[in-house]
This record gives sequence, C-alpha cells and structure tokens, in this order.
Amino acid sequence: LLLVAALLGDVPVPAESVQAAIGKSLEFLEDEGLAWKNDRKCASCHHVPMMIWSFNEARRAGYSVNGEVLSELTRYTLTDAAAKVFPDPDPPAQTQPAAEAAPGAQAGAVQPVPRYVGLQLSAVFTALAIESQPQWDDTARDAWNRIATHARDKQTLDGSWAGPGGRGPILDQTEGVTALGILTMIPPAANAANVADLTAVRAKALEWLDARQLPGMTHQAVALRLLAATRLGRPANELAPLIAEILRRQNSDGGWRQTWDRPSDAFATGQSLYVLKAAGVGSDHPALQKAIAWLLKTQGQDGSWQMVSRPVVGAPSNDKPNNTGPISYSATAWATMGLARAVPK
Repeated sequence: LLLVAALLGDVPVPAESVQAAIGKSLEFLEDEGLAWKNDRKCASCHHVPMMIWSFNEARRAGYSVNGEVLSELTRYTLTDAAAKVFPDPDPPAQTQPAAEAAPGAQAGAVQPVPRYVGLQLSAVFTALAIESQPQWDDTARDAWNRIATHARDKQTLDGSWAGPGGRGPILDQTEGVTALGILTMIPPAANAANVADLTAVRAKALEWLDARQLPGMTHQAVALRLLAATRLGRPANELAPLIAEILRRQNSDGGWRQTWDRPSDAFATGQSLYVLKAAGVGSDHPALQKAIAWLLKTQGQDGSWQMVSRPVVGAPSNDKPNNTGPISYSATAWATMGLARAVPK
C-alpha cells in the first residue's frame, strides 16, 4: 500500500522498494555485461564500461555487488587488447597519387589519414569507469592518461568534440559529446597530481559549451554539463541555472525524455536523477521522489528498463531499427546509478 501511495505521489517511496529494484538491476547488468564480453568478444562502448561504473557507484552507496566479476571485467577492460576500448594511433601520413589529390592540392603530397574522426566513445566511457574507482593503481592511471591524450588530440579548433554519429542517445550530438569529453578529463582530486594536466584543454571545451543556450540543448548535454560543473567544484550560482533547466524539463509522469517529441524513458530519467543528486539536490525533493517512483513503476521483471529505439542517423527512411540492447543496457545502468545515489543503503 505504501508503494502504491508513493507511485501516486502521496508519500515518499519506501527505501526497501528502491533497494529491491537496485538488487534486480545489478543482477541484470552483471549477466548482460558478462554475456556481451563473452559473446561479442569486446567491452564495447556501452556495456562493460557502464557495468563497471554502475557497480562502483552502487558499492559506494552501500549495495552489494559481485566483486570478483567487477575486478575481472575491470582488468579485462584496462589491460586486454581484445576489449577494444582504446583508440589505435592514427597511421603514418600517406602519399596520395596525383589522381586522388584534392583539387588545388599538390600531387604526391603527404596527407595524414586519421583513423578515427571524433571521440571514440568506448574510450570515453572507460575513462568514466576509471574515474568511478575508489582507488587508482598504475594500470588505471596509465589507461586514463591514454584516453585523455586521445581526447586532447581529437578536440576541434573551437574547443568542441564531434562524435562518430549513430544511434542516440549513446552517440549524441556535438554538445553532448563535448560534455562527455570534458568529463573524460576530470580525474578525482586524489589522483589529479599523478596524471596529465589537461586544464587548458578542458577550459577551452567549457568555454565553447558555456556559450550554448540551455533551452536549445539536448537533454543529455544539459545533464552532463551539470555533472561536469559539479565535478569541477563550480559555485552554487553556476549550478543553479542548470539544475533549474533540468527540473523544468521533467514530465508530469515524473520521468524525463531524451528529445521533446518522445515520452519519458529510463535513460534520461536515470541520468537526470544521478546528476541532480550529484549536484546536491536532496532525495526528498518532490521532483526526485516522482522520478524514483516512475523508475520503480517502469522496471521490467528481469531488472532492466527497456528502451524504444531511435532511428539511426543517416539511415534510409524505411529503416526500422530494433537493436535496443545497447541503449536498454545503458538506460538500466543510468537508472541504477540514479537510484543508488538517491537512496543509499
């Protein structure tokens, strides 16, 4: 009865109900994360790194996680080339034949051929997984430095980062990818003295992102911008407009949506809950209580939150995308982290 009343918004959501939901979602994340690694033979840009991040967040909040699996997949992601999370260096410059030279270019000129145009998001999410670890060893520091160097090298002249394109919300627009790039460059204070100093690179990206108008930004960009500002210790008066914008976007059912033309979903809702809590919004805030209730109401029996796929960027109009595994997994990880932050055990 208490849970029903909470779902109707009359009383706070019982902690026991949230803890049970988190227990189910952690089991789902573990099973599917291991299956992805074993079946796909890689960590991917969303499964294993998001499992590591969400497990570290849950453990920090007092929840029990499978420590052996967490250690195994962390070691695999950071040390095994088969995980495919680190960007290969760009190949050496190549000489173009005269017939292939661009108009006006000198025939036979040496042209660099970049291997990866934008940020490699598998590396970005691995950096976020590393940053969630309570302690760093030499392997974690070396891996973080390698990813940060990749992000520095891929930054555009105006300070932003481009993504590789693809299915949203994981592969977001430039504003969201730029916020992810900034987050890639924020090591925990305890480790900041032992890694590359990317303050200037980060500042350039922040200047570009701060110039964007909040109302026109994608929801993920606003949320990750708030998370970056929080992790950088920005003052409360700088966080307040971002918090207000996220709260303004909450739907009447308690959830958030990725884009204005879509209904509430677990990806945007879990992400919003997580960043609002990180920014200091209390769990008893009515907006957070409504979000918690919405997540509990929409969780599947297997512990996941399933997503409706968005069209693939650049796909033919008759394309009917149905591969919701990656975005459903990421949504479940965000929902788990948001709930764990809001209701520690």
